[in-house]
This record gives sequence, C-alpha cells and structure tokens, in this order.
Amino acid sequence: MKENLNIVKENLMNVPQFIQSNKHIMDGVYDKQGLCNECGEHKAVVNYNDGNYCNWYCAKKEINKMTFTEIDVNTYSGNVPTGADLVVAESGDVEETALVLYGFDEIGMFDDEFNNPVYGFLGDK
Repeated sequence: MKENLNIVKENLMNVPQFIQSNKHIMDGVYDKQGLCNECGEHKAVVNYNDGNYCNWYCAKKEINKMTFTEIDVNTYSGNVPTGADLVVAESGDVEETALVLYGFDEIGMFDDEFNNPVYGFLGDK
C-alpha cells in the first residue's frame, strides 16, 4: 500500500490547485483510489454519511470539528458525555490513532496497541 500512496501524491502534484480545492472532485479521486475522503492518505475502511474514511475520527471530523478531552481513568466517575465517544489513543497523535471503546470495561484491553495510551472523550465541540 505504501507504494500506492507515493503514486497518489505524485499524481496530485500534476493536478491544478483549483481541482484539488474542490471537495467533490477530490472525494471521487480518493474513492477511486480507495483512500480516506478526509485525509487522503490512508486506506478507507469506514463508510459513513456517503463518505469513505480511514477511521471514525476522520469520519466525524468531516461533519464537525472534533475535540478530545483527556480523562484520568483512575479517578473519573460519570458517563460518556452526549455527542462523544470514549476512546483510547496514542498520546500526541489522537487524530490518527483514536480507537472507540464501547464501555469503561474495555479500558486497558488495547493498551498494548499503543506506546503511550491516553483515554478520553472524542466528540463534537
């Protein structure tokens, strides 16, 4: 897949800027190449609201700008806020690595997937 991404970037260098700035045209280009409609860099694996995205962060970012609120899982008490997801992500790279958890009972289950996992809520502003 890495070689394919290099080809994509080379091809875009020859595409006029006014076409690259047209979201609808670029969505078609990314769809044809199987890439995320938001970032255009990663393989699209999530279909959401008639778009194809590499992860849920990109999918929801397309609709609304998302915010991440870090929590201390040892002291937090309460529920997941309305309009947000409980996530674990790599510290400093939440946008690209956020993984949605389906409940507080999943805390710790995916820590081995990250070098420095952080927990929090990813949701609408």
